[in-house]
Amino acid sequence: MTAVILPAVAHFSEPSCRAALFEEIEGRFSLQTKISVTLAGLSGFHMTWRLDAWDRFADPQFWWMVTMLLIWIVFTFVLFVAKPLFLHAWFRRRGAHGELF
Repeated sequence: MTAVILPAVAHFSEPSCRAALFEEIEGRFSLQTKISVTLAGLSGFHMTWRLDAWDRFADPQFWWMVTMLLIWIVFTFVLFVAKPLFLHAWFRRRGAHGELF
């Protein structure tokens, strides 16, 4: 989304319309992203539970499991909490002044 849509919106859209165009395009992917992130978290939990691999989170050899969990937590927070509360208002405020990109 960031690597493709933001540059395209900045290149092909008038400054006054950039925020609205971004919101429109982003809205099409929102539900799919929320479902995908939720399923990824549920499948990771299910695999850890089925394999009884909870002790791996304390083992330094499995640092990547902790890293994946932390990345998932941050992404989930941004997607379900920060974006609806803060980012949409920020985009609207910046886009109204033509300063989005």
